[in-house]
Amino acid sequence: MQIVEMIQTSRSNAIRAVNAELVNLYWNVGAYVSHKLKQSEWGDKTVSELAKFIKETYPDIKGFERRNIYRMIQFYDSYALEEFVSPT
Repeated sequence: MQIVEMIQTSRSNAIRAVNAELVNLYWNVGAYVSHKLKQSEWGDKTVSELAKFIKETYPDIKGFERRNIYRMIQFYDSYALEEFVSPT
């Protein structure tokens, strides 16, 4: 049925858009924290304090524990210098 196809297509598009925005968020957080650490503006303990601050101040924001923030940094650091070529 055509309506069901429209619903399914829109749902798939919404999921892709959300996933793309999450990747963008994780990239930006990783870049920000990575730069702060590399410029010696922040010490390693600051990441733990940031995670604690987010958890205590914004308990509805999930997924920004210390380990996950370090994964965001690793994600950024792993791909920041890579050149991505569009497959055409």
